[in-house]
Amino acid sequence: MLYKIIYKIYNIFDDDQCDYILKFCEEHGVHGQGNKIANEEYTKDLIIRQSKIKWINSEKIYDLIKPAILECSHSSSWNVRLAKMEDLQFTRYDIGDKYDWHYDNSREVYPKNHPFEGLVRKISFTILLSDNFTGGEFEIECGHPGENQNRIESVSKLKKGSILIFPSFLPHRVKPVISGTRHSLVGWCCGPQWS
Repeated sequence: MLYKIIYKIYNIFDDDQCDYILKFCEEHGVHGQGNKIANEEYTKDLIIRQSKIKWINSEKIYDLIKPAILECSHSSSWNVRLAKMEDLQFTRYDIGDKYDWHYDNSREVYPKNHPFEGLVRKISFTILLSDNFTGGEFEIECGHPGENQNRIESVSKLKKGSILIFPSFLPHRVKPVISGTRHSLVGWCCGPQWS
């Protein structure tokens, strides 16, 4: 395992804040797949992802999240160089929706003339905005999906209002929702290419 600490959880929003953010995202989120690279990745992901997404750009929400990201990077000894945070992805999982094993980062840096030119995703996070569902468990695999020697971490402590932070190169998934609706806010912090 590359990191002793593969993820950290912080409680950052209370119920009222979660409800406000959820309503804000539903009303102000933009449909679509964001930037061009995300369009390409989303097309490939249609087989493994079943959910509805909107994109959010809100400095107010970013400012509430940033302290947890910085604290996590410092206290976990990751200490990665970060430069920018991508638009947030508001995700709705209805019954049967899921997101199978995937990575958030790529070996390729964002291309020339892209707003994130020269950067890669380094830290991923997800914030749970609702808790009126069953199923929809978040899991992280320590290694490569499908290899017997790897350990799957089921993140059972993730509750409404908590943020889960982890390195973007770790494979992870959201298991199918059995009942209710799972709402989350997902984001990626980018920095210079790994050396």
